[in-house]
This record gives sequence, structure tokens and C-alpha cells, in this order.
Amino acid sequence: MRFHILAVDSKRPVWSRKAFGHYHHRFDRSVQVEWSGIQPEKNYKSLIKKTIINKESLKLINSVKDGEIIVSLDKHGSNWNTFKFEEKFDQWISSSTNV
Repeated sequence: MRFHILAVDSKRPVWSRKAFGHYHHRFDRSVQVEWSGIQPEKNYKSLIKKTIINKESLKLINSVKDGEIIVSLDKHGSNWNTFKFEEKFDQWISSSTNV
């Protein structure tokens, strides 16, 4: 099983890389975790923020392969506690579907 974390970022901060490395080594060898950054759109004053977000969204979605499960972090989305996330994680592991 493979977890592919996609983020819109030009350069991840050092603390973020260290934290990812720390958690990456906690997973069983049967679970592969990969982090990829997607170059953000140029933020010109003439562009509407919604247009920039839409372009970045398309980049992210086009990076996902067919059949993979998409989990999106959004402040307006569902609120999962640790137990709910663990339950979903176990379901993903047992299904052998890439996330």
C-alpha cells in the first residue's frame, strides 16, 4: 500500500521535513509513504484568488492516479478525531488501495 501526500509548496520548511521523516519511519515496511510538492501558481495581483486555487486544485487532481483514494484536508470538511482516522486507516490498509 502507498500513501502519497501531495501539497502545494515551493519549499518545505526544515521542521516539516524532519517531522515527516520521523513519522515516515514509524510505518510498517508494507506501507510506503511519499511526499510530493506541487509548484504554486504565481500570485499576480491581477489574478483572482479563486482562479489561483482552481489552477492549483487541477494540478493536484491531475497528479492522482485512477483508483486511488483522495483524502483532502479542508477547514470546512468533516472533523475526524484520532479514533476515526485510525478506523479509516485500517480500512485503507485492508483494502490495499493506494491513498
